Amino acid sequence: MFHQVPSSAEEPSIRLQAEYNVDCDPYKINVVGSEYKTRRLRPWVFPVVKKVGCLWMAKSIMFHNPELDHEYPPMGGVTEFVNPAVRLLLGSSDAIQQGRVARIQTLASTGGMHTGAVLLALYQRQLPTVYVANVAGDHHRRIFAQVGFQVKEYPYYAKHALDYRGLLRMMRYAPRNSLFVLPACGHPSGVDPTPTQWRGIADVMQHKSHLPFFDCSYQGLASGDLDKDAWAVRYFVARGFELFAVQSFSTIFGLANERVGNLTVVCRTAEDARRVFSQLEIIQRGEVLGPPLHGLRIISLILNDPEMFAEWKSQLRKIHRRVTSIRKALYDHFTVLQTPGTWHIKNQKGMFWWIELNASQLKVLKDKYHIYAAENGHICLAGLSKTNVGYFAKAVDEALRQ
Repeated sequence: MFHQVPSSAEEPSIRLQAEYNVDCDPYKINVVGSEYKTRRLRPWVFPVVKKVGCLWMAKSIMFHNPELDHEYPPMGGVTEFVNPAVRLLLGSSDAIQQGRVARIQTLASTGGMHTGAVLLALYQRQLPTVYVANVAGDHHRRIFAQVGFQVKEYPYYAKHALDYRGLLRMMRYAPRNSLFVLPACGHPSGVDPTPTQWRGIADVMQHKSHLPFFDCSYQGLASGDLDKDAWAVRYFVARGFELFAVQSFSTIFGLANERVGNLTVVCRTAEDARRVFSQLEIIQRGEVLGPPLHGLRIISLILNDPEMFAEWKSQLRKIHRRVTSIRKALYDHFTVLQTPGTWHIKNQKGMFWWIELNASQLKVLKDKYHIYAAENGHICLAGLSKTNVGYFAKAVDEALRQ
């Protein structure tokens, strides 16, 4: 039976990480992935997360608080988590007050998007065509394709900027009731739509009855402001859209291995939301039964405690300032080196930069300078620091002159 199963292609990011791990060069740099690192390029544990962990250990909460046990959690997630998670995303939206929001804890944003895809596949008479961004859309493509959807690309990024005209053209051309996976903030290209552009996108999507599916994995890290980064989702809800939105708490809490996420479904009526939630629970039961609790408990304490919540927001702003300073430093180095090209990096935002180097140029970075970058040119700026940003800029400069 199993001899018919083909081998899958090796995941490039996993291979690059493995090569980086065994590289003994003292100047090696890893800009693959999406995790935030310290100035010494070590994984950063948020101080407020560390505080919660120490609090638990000091008070032995797991043994003295009968509410914190190891029993199965509710299939839809713990109320103390999902409610503040939805508020973080939607703010004081009327949709929450009217009971039109179904929400369920998921395995980060990947699990949330998969759960949403399964719901659509089960209860849509005709599966909509799914459109994902032409840059950094492979992950989204895989999730929907595995559930049986036809997946196409829409123009998102071109010439160092949002391909706004191309995006609107595709939305007008797409069949009615198509699904568009949209970045809420912090797109890996470093480019997000402006509020004016979001309004134009909403106009076309509403006219064509398209369904938005927002990925909000980096809330707070694109602009440094949680509310600004949730603006697009809140605007679409205020416009009356039914929509999906997934949140990931991996990067924004430094808890990547805890796989904490949330799926929000905004419906037209409270009765619709009730029925949708009942089906989300059934899907959850058939796949993971219940969500993991350790990371959830840490995040819940922070989201529900005003003092800790303020600390967390302050620490998010600190990350944003540091990444912004790396952008400026890179721009300054490229200016001094007179590096060929137009250096758009300073005009972008978030943790990422799309470097647009070809395969031979990326090979120069890895073979000569021991710089490990994704094959599509996706750069995580958190992998750079003040001590290595000049080295990185010099390497890119040389690669571009090859």
